[in-house]
Amino acid sequence: MEFRCCNCCCLISLNRLNESGYCKLCDPKEKEDIIEKLEKQYLKEDIINKPNHYHSNGIDPIGIGEKIFTEDEMLGFYKMNVLKYRMRAGKKEGNSEEQDLLKAEFYEKKIKDVYNARIHCGRK
Repeated sequence: MEFRCCNCCCLISLNRLNESGYCKLCDPKEKEDIIEKLEKQYLKEDIINKPNHYHSNGIDPIGIGEKIFTEDEMLGFYKMNVLKYRMRAGKKEGNSEEQDLLKAEFYEKKIKDVYNARIHCGRK
């Protein structure tokens, strides 16, 4: 047997209604919990691979660069960032040495990916 939620009128089984007659998405407390869980799951910042300050509105600057610049131009960009993060590791206020070294490793992986793709495609 199905019942309607007191708020959104969706049809759900009785065991899915809470004691107030709401489905989980409409109950104010349940809604808060769901939003909090989603924020923790999806909005948690990955400061190394995808920092929020570079990805607002779903824009990925590295991805754009990879589309508009040549592979060699991007290799130069990656190499410069490896140099930058290795040289400043532990010296910039607010950034730990570990964080900068992980950023350098991120760009080193990008370089390896380009060279591996070249080998796989028979390019040098």
